[in-house]
Amino acid sequence: MTKLLAAATLAALLGASCAKKEAGSHFNAEPSSPEAGTKAAETAGKLLAVEGTVYYLERIMMSPDTVLDVRLYDASDPASEESVEVGVHSAAVGENAPPYYFAVYVDEAKVDPTRQYILVARLVEDGRDRFVSEDNYLILTPGYPSETNLLLSAPEPKE
Repeated sequence: MTKLLAAATLAALLGASCAKKEAGSHFNAEPSSPEAGTKAAETAGKLLAVEGTVYYLERIMMSPDTVLDVRLYDASDPASEESVEVGVHSAAVGENAPPYYFAVYVDEAKVDPTRQYILVARLVEDGRDRFVSEDNYLILTPGYPSETNLLLSAPEPKE
């Protein structure tokens, strides 16, 4: 019974994502791996979707094998130099133009409403960061949504 409920929850989340695409949208890139979502659903029973789009202002196309990498971090501990990764979306952008759709699925039991969560995104082409998020986008934090649009820009050249 629990597995059926978990599968139904995952199907509903994936169905909502597909419905957005079918409604005439040109978003690209599929949600995080269904296997990862199914495993989380089996252990916790309920997944939380952090969704949105990634775009950049330059009028160029990425190569089809460019990877969109979006990571969700718990950044609540200011004393720590590293944030704890909570979830990830990583997929090739394919042939479509931006904005690129993403969905990071997280075990809802692991999200603490008193903590601060951020999204960081990048587009990786031929092994190098082509575009990166300059800001830390607050998400799932009290007063912030579970959906957002992330603006990426070219990284500063390394000297």
